[in-house]
Order: sequence, then structure tokens, then C-alpha cells
Amino acid sequence: MRSTSDTLGASLARQKWVVLATILLTMLGAFGVRYLLPPAYQAQARVMVDAAHYTAPALLTEAEMLRSSELAAQTINDLGLQHDAEFKGVTAPRGKFLSLSLGKTEVPAAVLEEFQRRLTVQPITGSYVLQLSFISADPQKAALIANRLAALYVAQRQNEAIALPADITLLKTQLQEAEQALANLQQAAPWMDEKAALETQQTELSKRYGPKHPRMVELGAQIKALDEKIATAPSPAARLQDVQQQVAKNRAALDTVLASQKRGSAGESAKLVSPATTPAAPLRSVPSWSYGAAAFIGLFLGLLLAVINEKLDHKIGTLRNFESLTGQSCAGPIPLRDGSGLAGANYVLQKPAAATADAVRTLRASLKLLGDKEGRPLKIITVTSAQDSEERARLAIWLGRLAARADEKVLLIDADLRQPRIHTLLDHSNTPSLVDYLTGQTHLEQIVWKKDPSGMHVVFASAVPNTAPDLIGSVKMTKLMGYLRQGYDLVIMCAPGCLSSADASLLANESDHTLFVADTKLTDRVDLQRGLKVFSGFGYTSLTPVLTDSKA
Repeated sequence: MRSTSDTLGASLARQKWVVLATILLTMLGAFGVRYLLPPAYQAQARVMVDAAHYTAPALLTEAEMLRSSELAAQTINDLGLQHDAEFKGVTAPRGKFLSLSLGKTEVPAAVLEEFQRRLTVQPITGSYVLQLSFISADPQKAALIANRLAALYVAQRQNEAIALPADITLLKTQLQEAEQALANLQQAAPWMDEKAALETQQTELSKRYGPKHPRMVELGAQIKALDEKIATAPSPAARLQDVQQQVAKNRAALDTVLASQKRGSAGESAKLVSPATTPAAPLRSVPSWSYGAAAFIGLFLGLLLAVINEKLDHKIGTLRNFESLTGQSCAGPIPLRDGSGLAGANYVLQKPAAATADAVRTLRASLKLLGDKEGRPLKIITVTSAQDSEERARLAIWLGRLAARADEKVLLIDADLRQPRIHTLLDHSNTPSLVDYLTGQTHLEQIVWKKDPSGMHVVFASAVPNTAPDLIGSVKMTKLMGYLRQGYDLVIMCAPGCLSSADASLLANESDHTLFVADTKLTDRVDLQRGLKVFSGFGYTSLTPVLTDSKA
């Protein structure tokens, strides 16, 4: 679990360049849209419809009529826009508007769609005026198209308001014929009543006279004549209803045509009240407030990326991150690589003027100054880290060799009895080892290797993980440290990782000072904090964090 020092603020401080870069990129995007996109010009024309002929809701219908495909296609044909590059998905150069063409051709669907995309029609609130707006890369073209479309709409509405006299005459004739048929049908209705009266009279006379009586014969002839009249006509009820409907239909049609003729003679049903003029300035592709919005979006995305990056990248990263995480200053960073790759154990001897060797010398000087400040020489130094790694062993070798080259009597002890590495880095056998001495199998002189080219003495180790704590914490180990303190100017013990065992804490108690090694690319931030807490937990304060840099 992270300590309280690794707060959200500290995390954002480590990722501040991510946040700033994201804000900058979004701002540059907004500026790019503003200045890199081609200019667009909007021309506006206004058309007024007659308030006596249209209600306010009907204006929405008229707006859609202005946007209709029929008027758009006619405008495209009249102006030859189907040949214009701007309506084929390519922005035409300004001032290169093609000449007009009156040839009527089928308008391609893509051209028609692009035309309608650039067209906007909306009613002006509180009036009977429709505002028509058209956008084009050429200001003259925008005004020309807006005016042409408005003129076509006005002409269409005026033509629809004028009815031909022949149409009116025909409707009047049809209405008269329907009314005459209705009158005739209404006159034929009494035949049924007359027939019923004759049949009643015939029934009464049949009680006194036979069928050949002259009166009976006369009544039969009259009834037969009425039957013939009734038979020649359809059912009176059904026929009457049909004729009434036809009369109403003809009368409504005639009224509509007469009203249209009246409107046409009384005045214009639509007129152009404000033709479009050539716009002087282009539309602002990005309004001023969009820059503030871009900055806000950039901040939001930057914070989001910072949090994601912080979650994905658990390594220390930089010296500033290290200090932010721990609240401590540290030595380093000490480069672990040269131009060809990871520097070997002999690197500081082969290249004593390299940045790595100089950083290690600075570390040694810092330890001397710290000893002078405390009033005691720091002779025994433990080198550890959070987890087991090769970097602390490499640093221990470099520190010992450079100190030996500075005429100090130095002993390097591999005190990692779990995963010893010193012998591997120095390409030497690890027998006999420190384990042999601590278990009483050999003497101290037999385990000290004195043939290092720097003059440094070395004690190697072998792996005994099960008994390592017992050996490290033994009385014999304590006596050994007391003896070595008297015989050497500097004793460096390379300890295992402090999170994997208690060996590093035991060795720190036998030392004058401890170097806690962390790497910018290899050490996890949580492990760093946990490792430092191991020492602060038992009150150990004589510790210096050392940052190494293994990045390529």
C-alpha cells in the first residue's frame, strides 16, 4: 500500500508534462481548425409570404418547400453547379466559379446532397418571413445561389396562385350538371307514392269487380306505366346520396379555384423582400469560446492520461519522482549503462573518466563528508535494495574498486547468502566462502581473495537460504565485523533485498551506514516505499537512498 506521501498531487506532479502536452495539443488542434480549413462564406436572402394566405404553422411547410429537391435541382441546372468542383467534394479555388449553363440535365445525387447540406431555411420568429442561407467557398457564388433559389420559389408560388379560365368554366359546367341531376332525382321520388295510391285503389275495387272490369283494366295500365318509369332509374336513396356528394365536391373545387384566382389578382402570395448580397467576411469556423473549451478538454484528457500512465507505470522514473515518493533527497542517479549496453564490473577501471565512475566517486565523497559531520568514520557500509537485483552488487563492486584505487584498504563482502552474485560479476569461484568461515570450516585468511586488479579484497558467498538469518545474526559475524573495522578503511557488505528477508536489517545493525539502492526503470514505487519503511520501522536512520539509472 502506498504511503501518504504518494498523494494524488504528487502523482500529478510527476505526470505534469503529460497534462501540459495534452492541453497544448488540443489548443493546437483548435487553432489548426481555425486557420487551416478553407474559408466559407454565407449569403442570406429573405422571402415574405402573404399573411392572408398562410398561417404561422404553415411557414414550416413553406420552409421545407424551399429545401425541396425539385427547387434544388432546378437551381443546380440553371447555374450549372453539377459541373462545379465544390459540389463534387473538392473545394474550388476562390474566384474560379464556372459560367452559367441553362442546359437541363439530371442532377447527380451526390451534387444534390451537397447542395442541400449547404442550404439552411428557417422562419424568422414573429413574422411571415423565411430566411434562406447558403454557404460556399466563393462569396459571389453563395449570393448568386441564394438569390436564384429564392426567385424560383417566388415564381412557383405565383404560378400556383393563377387559375386558367378554362378550368373555371369546366368546373362550373360540372357543378351545373350535378345540380340538375339532383333536381331530376328529387322530382322522380313522388312516383313511388303515386304507385302506392293506385295499388290501394285497385285492391278496394277488386272486392266488387273482376279483373276484366274497365276500371280495373285502367288501373293496371297506370301502375304498369309507373313501373316502367321507376325501372329506368337507379335506387332513389342511393342515387340521391351519390349526386349530393358530387355536387359538394364540385362546389368545393370551384371555390378553391376562385379563391386562388382572387389571390392572384389581389397581389403576390410570396415575394423576395431582401436579396442576398455578397458576404464580405468568411464565417468563423471556430468561435472564440472554443479555445477555452479546447483547453478544458485538454486538461480533462491530460488528467485522464496522467492517471492512466501513473497506474500503468509503477517504476520510479526520475530523481524528482523518487524525492516526491519518499520525501527524501538521494544520491545519483548513477548510470548503469554505457554506449554499448549494461556496464560491467570492470567498467570503472577501464573508463575511470566516465560519468558512471565520476558518480560513484561523488557517492564515496558524500559518505566521507557524512562521517565527518557525525564525528565518526563510516567504515562499514551495507548495500541493499527493496528486491533482489544485480544493480546493488554492481554498485558495491564499483564503490569498492574506486575506493581501493584511491589508496584505501577496502574489503568487499558478499553477504547475500540466498542469491550471491559478486563471484559471478568478478568471474571467480565462490569457494571457500563466508559460509565456510561462519560455520567454522576454515579461517578468515583463507576466504579473503586478494587478487582483484584494483587492490580490493573480496569475500565471496555461497547460497544457504535456510540458515542465512542464523549465520548473519550470529555472534561470530558480530566479532568478524569488529575485527574488520580495525583492519580496513572501508568494508562494503552486499546484502540481499530487504523485502525478501531480514538479513539486510541484521547487517544494517552491524554497519555504520546503509545504502538503499533503487533503479529508475526497475524498482517499483510501492517496493521502494515498503523497503524504506522496513528501516524506519525499527528506528534505523543512518541510511542514504541511492538512485541508479538503467535506461538505455
